Amino acid sequence: MLVLEDKQGHGWCADSRRIGTILHDHPSLRLVVLNSCEGARNSLTDPFAGVAAGLIRQGVPAVVAMQFEITDEAAITFAGEFYAALAGGFPVDAAVAEARKAIYIQPNDIEWGTPVLYMRSSDGVLFDLAQKPAAEEIMPLTQVHGVAGDVVVPYETVPKAQQQKSAEITPSRLQVTPHVRTLEGHKKAVNSVAFSPDGAIIASGAGGGLLWSNDNTVRLWRVSDGALLRTLEGHNKQVTDVAFSPDEVVLASGSRDMTVRLWQFLDGVLLRTLKWYEEEVTSVAFSPDGVIISATSGEIILRMCHVSDGALLRKLRGLYGVGVAFSPDGATMAAGSGDNIVRVWRVSDGKLLRTLKRHKGFVQSLVFSPDGVVLASGSRDKTVRLWQFSDGTLLRTLEGHKKWVNSVAFSPDGVIIASGSSDKTVRLWRVSDGKLLCKLEGHTKVVNSVAFSPDGKTLASGSDDQTVRLWRVK
Repeated sequence: MLVLEDKQGHGWCADSRRIGTILHDHPSLRLVVLNSCEGARNSLTDPFAGVAAGLIRQGVPAVVAMQFEITDEAAITFAGEFYAALAGGFPVDAAVAEARKAIYIQPNDIEWGTPVLYMRSSDGVLFDLAQKPAAEEIMPLTQVHGVAGDVVVPYETVPKAQQQKSAEITPSRLQVTPHVRTLEGHKKAVNSVAFSPDGAIIASGAGGGLLWSNDNTVRLWRVSDGALLRTLEGHNKQVTDVAFSPDEVVLASGSRDMTVRLWQFLDGVLLRTLKWYEEEVTSVAFSPDGVIISATSGEIILRMCHVSDGALLRKLRGLYGVGVAFSPDGATMAAGSGDNIVRVWRVSDGKLLRTLKRHKGFVQSLVFSPDGVVLASGSRDKTVRLWQFSDGTLLRTLEGHKKWVNSVAFSPDGVIIASGSSDKTVRLWRVSDGKLLCKLEGHTKVVNSVAFSPDGKTLASGSDDQTVRLWRVK
């Protein structure tokens, strides 16, 4: 029963039958949100007595409601994050999960479990948010052949003599080659992609949904022809991240099942399972020497372990860790978090060296430039920010994505940075001045991960559309 206010300010009781009758003639209705106390409360004898359950019974595709009383602060936090996630292209179940996390990190150890979802939809995708992209200025590209190797640069910036020479080799105003291969086989969202150090293999981690997924696997593909080489099974919830050790011996996978699994890359044998017990794992990274593996999770924002025996070296606390990256020299590491902050620690003793605070949303992804001079961060505020790592100065902000930036990656030469977004696109930017070089379209859902091959000639992207796409960059 809901109590609504009439014109005189008096209470008016409305049950699910009455509300359902009002809503019944609106076939375009996809979602009802009851952001009031106990809208999901049921009877001990009738599972459909509650308003939320009753609306589902009458054909509403999805209903979000509160099963207990909820404070105004928690309800406001839930609404803001929930609608932002829906606008970002998330399925409704994933949007509820993100919103519950936002309540949890306030911190609020009780009310995060108050919002619940009733759903009839098979995949949780209630809205098609595809829009005709607005016209954008994208600089044409060409290849310049020089001492440092081939780099993609704007054609207009190439000296005329070099333009003529390039024109003899490749068509002028050449765009980045459209995707050359699509890797299909996952049954749920592809959340992470990573190239092996020799560039011959690409790993993809998949899974999705709040409670159950029929694909919580890591798959290994041959880059040259897209052949599926091996499927690694063992996680019982979504695989959130994958990473190769620098020596190409070990492949790590992090999961919402609160574990990191270390696999022998050559034959897929499970070497070790690192159990976090308390919280889901959101990202993993190896130190440059391959000795340490770090993983982000919930309140214990970062854990560092020995790869050889799994011994825990250090726990670093914060607010919901999301992304982690080691500096190229292995001396420092950075992690993004749910409080919109990038934190930088010294690896040797865990001392917090710096906090970077200019983002206005969750920091989803971090990556160092190959020379360690620049740290890039992608955020739910739809931006990529480039920081001078030595002193934390913000060098520039890359704007243009319409929704969350979920992943960032530097090309091996450090000239280009790629970003994958919930707006279903991958964008390539020039690091030196932040100019947008190219927008890659083709994915039909959220892009969760991007990665350059070690030679910089291929870019991989993983998406909620259950595919990995390979793009030829040079």
